[in-house]
Amino acid sequence: MKLLKKIIVTGAGGFVGQSVIKKLYEEKYNVVGLYRNSSKEEYPWLNIEFDLAKQNLSDVLIKNIDCVVHCAAVIPTDFFNEDVAYVAEINKKIDNNVIDYCTANGIRLIYTSSTSVYGFNASKIAEDTPLNPLGLYSIGKVNSEKQIRENVEKYDILRINAPYGLGQKQNTVLKIFIEKAAAGADITYYGSGKREQDFTHVSDIANLVKCCVNHDSLNGFLNIASGNSISMKALARLVVSLTYGCKSKILPADKLDMQENYRPEFDISKARRLLSWEPKVSLESGITEWINALQ
Repeated sequence: MKLLKKIIVTGAGGFVGQSVIKKLYEEKYNVVGLYRNSSKEEYPWLNIEFDLAKQNLSDVLIKNIDCVVHCAAVIPTDFFNEDVAYVAEINKKIDNNVIDYCTANGIRLIYTSSTSVYGFNASKIAEDTPLNPLGLYSIGKVNSEKQIRENVEKYDILRINAPYGLGQKQNTVLKIFIEKAAAGADITYYGSGKREQDFTHVSDIANLVKCCVNHDSLNGFLNIASGNSISMKALARLVVSLTYGCKSKILPADKLDMQENYRPEFDISKARRLLSWEPKVSLESGITEWINALQ
């Protein structure tokens, strides 16, 4: 079968990047994965060890690139701790490198941004909702979005919300809850447990990237979420109910939740309308998959 477009995927060893490159390969695209550290695994696609914070992307001597899917980023362990300035500086170098490459070569860019650019907006959030980034990581995403909009001819900016799934290394609230339930440990929540979050399965993100690759004429911003929020207390109960034989107690942590009143409602109708994309993995299914892998 004839191979389709040639695509570079940055951060191909990361949580989102590895799902994206696998999906594009399955769709018969000619993919090239950039990995910050050499992988011991063998992949059916070309993989290159490349540090975007130190090496110029133009040094990757691969001709006829149609698109770059930019997933590479350093995620801070805490969005407000002391290392966030260092992380923000690295991400700036990485983004500038990719943006400059796409600008100079007229290459389409699909950029994985974050819904954190909206801040803790508790109303319905569409792509034209005013931005209110909190912290240097989110501010960096806003700056890169602006740079892409002003310099790259063809682009899609995907504002992704709370990705999750097997292989996730970052200690998110969902990962913590699942691992505690699997171990039979007590699960604690901050505040009253009423803060809500919308979790997006990584395979749904990969599917959306595929849809973007298939639609060359699309230029702009897209929210990526499941469209369904859940409170922290309800999330804990769901995880326990889906974990066979779980004896975990769900308890308050006696700590304030600074986002106690956060009730996000992400509008994903634009992706539905323009790309016929639909999130397919329910939270129940995604959690069950993860728990089964641990037990």
